[in-house]
Amino acid sequence: MSTSFLIIVVDDDEQVRRALGRVLRAHGFATREFASGEELLAAELPPAGCLLLDIELGGMSGLELYRAVVQRENAAPPAVFVTGKASPAAEATARALGAAAFLYKPVGADDLLSSIRHAGARCQSMPA
Repeated sequence: MSTSFLIIVVDDDEQVRRALGRVLRAHGFATREFASGEELLAAELPPAGCLLLDIELGGMSGLELYRAVVQRENAAPPAVFVTGKASPAAEATARALGAAAFLYKPVGADDLLSSIRHAGARCQSMPA
């Protein structure tokens, strides 16, 4: 997998955020990690191949963040949502927004990588 495929990870739990980033980098993905949606929206970033968003963030939720990205970007990257709390309503909303996947914490590496690859298949910048 080429490191040109950027995964943006947004999770307010530092340990989880770092662990997700480590797993992705170990499998050849480039990552940028953010503690909040507000931090991500304030950043100047190259185009991402995928967003990995926690639903329950300290400020705006992962769902609100994705809505903001969709409004800001002409072609928003696909999103994989993760949460530690079972919420059929949040999952339904994420799916309605076009989520590539919806995962529950703790996320296993195989499920994470499979979901990221699935999301990447929906993205023009995913290397073959």
